[in-house]
Amino acid sequence: MKKCMFIGTFDPFHNGHLSVVKKLSVDYDIVYVFIAKNYLKMNKRMFSAEIMQKAIIAALKENGITNAVCVECSHFLPCSYVSKMLKCKSFCRGMKEEDATLNYFLEKIHSVFHIDTVYYNSDCNYSSRKIKKAFLEGKDISKFVPTSINKLFAKKNKTQRCRRFVSSIISKAQNFAK
Repeated sequence: MKKCMFIGTFDPFHNGHLSVVKKLSVDYDIVYVFIAKNYLKMNKRMFSAEIMQKAIIAALKENGITNAVCVECSHFLPCSYVSKMLKCKSFCRGMKEEDATLNYFLEKIHSVFHIDTVYYNSDCNYSSRKIKKAFLEGKDISKFVPTSINKLFAKKNKTQRCRRFVSSIISKAQNFAK
């Protein structure tokens, strides 16, 4: 049985990630999608890993690839987990030009664990960072993310509008009380 692992912070999981998972699910019997917890980015996440995990599962189901893909949150070093627990011999990286140095570094690390690094091109040319930036600028991001992820953003947008509205009422009340 061929197994592969696809790791990322997926904050957010977007159509580029989805296109890579679709391709992997054709080439591998099991694809493990790990939401890595990057402790340098923990306070900067748009959504918690647990919330994103549920949304990714929904996105995979929406696209008919639930039979070959498992989604888990990774709390420890993925390479050691894969090599010891899952007996997975392939690690997938989505290809972006700016990742060339990182990809070379990861290949060297994975060679220690006897894990092959495979590269898949995404059908999309954008990043999670650009999607978050567009959202924060109030732009429509629906064409860049699966439906379940877009629902998360819509909910977040509604919450942010409510907070701004409540803040403005409090501010007006404070000004009126003066």
